[in-house]
Amino acid sequence: MITPVEIRNKEFKKNLGGYAKDDVDDFFSMIASEYDALYRDNIALKDKITMLKDAIKEYKSMEAALQQTIVTAQNVAEEVKRTAQLNAESLIKEAEAKSNEIITKAEAQVNTVKAKNAEVEQNYAIYKSKIRALVEGQLKYLDELE
Repeated sequence: MITPVEIRNKEFKKNLGGYAKDDVDDFFSMIASEYDALYRDNIALKDKITMLKDAIKEYKSMEAALQQTIVTAQNVAEEVKRTAQLNAESLIKEAEAKSNEIITKAEAQVNTVKAKNAEVEQNYAIYKSKIRALVEGQLKYLDELE
């Protein structure tokens, strides 16, 4: 690409019937000024494009990192959920085992109480029959005394 300096420094061969030197110089000066502005704008735009490309790369990098973070968070959430489920199942099994143990102990206590109750009832029946025999014996003795 031709530079503004090259336009300003361009020299033409002079001949007798040629263009008016002042007009050509003024025109080249105007072209050089406008070209200089366009040239600077072009450089600025190229710099801006480079900067924007770098920003896009950075944003893409950030996006990839965020996506990886999301995937990691999802994996952690699934692991926490799985662990919680296992813990819940373990607690349920533990509670069932404990309740079965309590029921077994209660049943054993009920059987013990029933056995003691049967023993007390048997002792009561024996005591009652002994008392009855004693009372009958005493009544018989009273009858004999009369």
